[in-house]
Amino acid sequence: MSGSGGDRPRRPDPRVVLIVLGILGVGYLYVYHAVIQYLRVRRVRAVVERRLDAARERNRRLETEVRLLQSDEATLEYEIRRQLGYYAPGEQVIVLRSSNTAASER
Repeated sequence: MSGSGGDRPRRPDPRVVLIVLGILGVGYLYVYHAVIQYLRVRRVRAVVERRLDAARERNRRLETEVRLLQSDEATLEYEIRRQLGYYAPGEQVIVLRSSNTAASER
């Protein structure tokens, strides 16, 4: 029976091959775009997490500053003097100018 034509492998139907290739192509494109989108989202997430960490750190510093301004008289006095230019009675204020500022005023 080995001489009969039944032992030869059948050629696949070209329509089936095209359908399978089409499904594989669409699947590849879908996966490719999903991977690209995933990588993009990861990059954005990393940026947002860095910004969030920086905001949390700034928030901690501001909370400490608020707590000190509310509870520590020396800190409050320092900030009033620094921001508003106040000085205590009897104090002498000395203004130092940099060499660049002095040269530009001449």
